[in-house]
Amino acid sequence: MSRSLRIALVVPNDKYEFENERHCRLKALRSACKAGDIDLVVFPEGYRRDEDRDGIQTVADEWADRLGVPSIVGVGTGDGFQAAVYRNPTPAAGDTTSHVYVKHSTSDKVAFQWVDDQRKRQAMFEPIVLKGRKIAVQICHDMFFGLIGQRMRKAGADVFIDITGGGVNLRKWTNVIQGRSLELTSPFLCTMAKRGNDGSGASQAIAFHSGRCLKAGTRNVGSKGFGGYEVYTLPAGLFPGEGELAPDDQAFTDKRYGDITVAVDSPKSADVQIESSSGAVRVGKKQVVPSSAWCGLEKPVGRVGVLALPLSALSDGLALYKRIPEQGAFSHHVVTYCAAEASDSFEDLLALAKLRAIEHRIAVVLVAGGHRAVLKTNRYKNIQRFKEADGVFGLNAEFLGGTWSTASSTPRMGIPEEFFPSYLSLAT
Repeated sequence: MSRSLRIALVVPNDKYEFENERHCRLKALRSACKAGDIDLVVFPEGYRRDEDRDGIQTVADEWADRLGVPSIVGVGTGDGFQAAVYRNPTPAAGDTTSHVYVKHSTSDKVAFQWVDDQRKRQAMFEPIVLKGRKIAVQICHDMFFGLIGQRMRKAGADVFIDITGGGVNLRKWTNVIQGRSLELTSPFLCTMAKRGNDGSGASQAIAFHSGRCLKAGTRNVGSKGFGGYEVYTLPAGLFPGEGELAPDDQAFTDKRYGDITVAVDSPKSADVQIESSSGAVRVGKKQVVPSSAWCGLEKPVGRVGVLALPLSALSDGLALYKRIPEQGAFSHHVVTYCAAEASDSFEDLLALAKLRAIEHRIAVVLVAGGHRAVLKTNRYKNIQRFKEADGVFGLNAEFLGGTWSTASSTPRMGIPEEFFPSYLSLAT
């Protein structure tokens, strides 16, 4: 039987040593742990660095013993891996004692290189069991790659935690975390650190549950969100719709484009035409059946692939992975999600549309009853949202390379190309 779980997300200021109260208010954190007010303490990615690979478990052991409660610590190894290491110093029957998860992306070395034993690699996706909860932990950009969370969900995870380095684009991080909490119908929490080279990026705790912002019960951080910790209490039942809606402050682009055009319920000519009442989609002169194969369209900017899906597929984290076109088939990718009516709120649908655009590097056309949105990402995976003009949406043909384009030629920019097929195999 699951009970309430109180999770402390530590957002340290690395300018100070951990014994300095300006680092993470350790004295108050210790007191709260000793008083039994915290069940799990989470430190960010790379909180300890250049550790010996064989001794990373000792780092989490030390913190768990120091605080007297289960702890997750981000540890960087001397040979280039990033790990999230867990220890429970006093496990109850059925609780997990220790666990290691290794980062799959944007790291000098990634999880696919950690061990040759496939069984041991798969153990990373098994959830941490604590007080009846099943907790999955990811590291930083891994949450951009949805098959990792899907595999964890399949293994039974019902709470997700991401540990990040720090100095992030807050809107981008919020877009992904909010979307994942909807896709996985679970709480999704994230913490990070304030580091000297963060520049203008944000460093703070973020938490969503089924698309809604969660507020910390205890917020012991500085005015900018770091240099302390926040405590989030997850209720015994994971009820969708808790918390508050995040404000949709996504600005529309002020530029007009015509590389790829989309019309909804309009007689105007466009590359993609949609009739909202029936869900009919036409690509060029060809009628497309929703859920069918990709349809190609030759354009001056390159070959455009269009996939029509029912609106219900938007929440399915595997839907696009099941329909990945052959690598190199299209230069640009557009996916339409359409229904005459929608049972979900448009705010939730929009949050999922943003996630799909970011994760798969596609343009998303969302038509839900009387609501519609057309969006994609820019180079940095920030959302571009387009305005309708004379019944037509116009998009620029950039950064629409599709799922295959999320593979990287360099380890620190995503999942390396050589390991991307192994990542895709997580869908099975």
